[in-house]
Amino acid sequence: MSAPREDMDALHALLGRPADSAERVGAGRNSRVYKVRCDEAEYAAKFYFKPTADGRDRLQVEYSGLEFLWQRGVRSIAQPVRADAGRQVALYRFVHGEPVSSSDASAGDIDQLLSFVAALKAIEPDAQARALNPAAEAFFTVAGVVSNLHQRLARLEAVDAQGAAYDALRRFLSGQFKPALQALGERATAGSGSELAWEYRTLSPSDVGFHNSLRAAGGRLVFLDFEYFGWDDPAKTISDCLLHPMMRLAPERKKQMVAGFDSIFGADPGWSGRVRALYPLFALKWCMIMLNEFRLDQIERRRYVDRNAEEIQVIQMHQLEAARGLLERTLREQDA
Repeated sequence: MSAPREDMDALHALLGRPADSAERVGAGRNSRVYKVRCDEAEYAAKFYFKPTADGRDRLQVEYSGLEFLWQRGVRSIAQPVRADAGRQVALYRFVHGEPVSSSDASAGDIDQLLSFVAALKAIEPDAQARALNPAAEAFFTVAGVVSNLHQRLARLEAVDAQGAAYDALRRFLSGQFKPALQALGERATAGSGSELAWEYRTLSPSDVGFHNSLRAAGGRLVFLDFEYFGWDDPAKTISDCLLHPMMRLAPERKKQMVAGFDSIFGADPGWSGRVRALYPLFALKWCMIMLNEFRLDQIERRRYVDRNAEEIQVIQMHQLEAARGLLERTLREQDA
């Protein structure tokens, strides 16, 4: 699909000359991306849509974050070229690569992901890094994570919609999720300390994983999607790496991942205890994310308006069963 005239005009302004071609690639909900050719160079041109739910400027966060990292020698990312804040478009060097299957990830792939995480951690002493904002939904206390879960729960409970799927949702929330949140939240909060110190935080895209990477020439992994970049608790980073529905790692790869994170962040005396406390809470958060399909604003945002009610209900029930499965597995792990 070629670019419409207004996008070509924006690219002309950014490149300083007309693009030779612009071909639409990907199908993101929060942006549209083109593979752009200009002279002998190839770029990824990313047009950003509205700000994130918490008001972040997606272009500013991603472009400035990648620029900051590139200037400090991080090369497992797309190289930023230039950006136009007014037109909400940025240029990056085009990355030729293939999607990475997490279920087939090799030990070398895990090593590359860990090297990327370690490179971000190594920037922590940089004085200029301290001026960067927290990552999206970054919380540096256990209480902050618990509060976020209660807010997410309240939004779901406030949905005023009828039907079999919503009846099933309400039974799940009242009968299973709320008791689990109460028990796990109290357990985590009881053993929590003060706010996480700066030296134990890390920079993070907030959604690290093979689902946000490409395998480039020679097997090199390039990590993408920095719209939520910033400071975060590495306990969240490892939890999301293990819990993300698209990170279907083999058991031996999970063990390798855990050992690698322990090596990178183990100097923090509270590291192991914090991971044990927060991992089940982030599992509950993923349950809530799965159940976003029930929120009316999310149905509209995800462009379900052209689907009939039966199709939407099938999606909702699938997500409800996935959330139920994750919750039950999490509770079993806590009892083991």
